[in-house]
Amino acid sequence: MVDFENELCTILNTHSNEIEKAKKIISFIEETLKQISSWLKNHVFDSIQDEIIFFKEIKPNIVAKLIFYKEVLILIATQPIDKTKR
Repeated sequence: MVDFENELCTILNTHSNEIEKAKKIISFIEETLKQISSWLKNHVFDSIQDEIIFFKEIKPNIVAKLIFYKEVLILIATQPIDKTKR
C-alpha cells in the first residue's frame, strides 16, 4: 500500500496538465486493481483478520480513489473554456 501511495504522489507531482494527470492516475489505479485481482487468485491470507482488513479497508480505499479521479476527469474535461486563458 505504501508503494501505491508513493506512485500516486509521484504522478500527482510530475504532471502539470490536470487532464493528463487524472488519466495517468486512473490508468495506474486500474492496473493496480488488475494486479491485485491476479494476486488474490493465488494468495491465502494468514488470518481472517488480515482478510477482513484487506477487503474492508485496503481495497475499498483504492477503488474510492479510482472513482474520485474518474469524477475529477469528468469535471475537468467538461469545464467551459475560459476565454481569457486562450
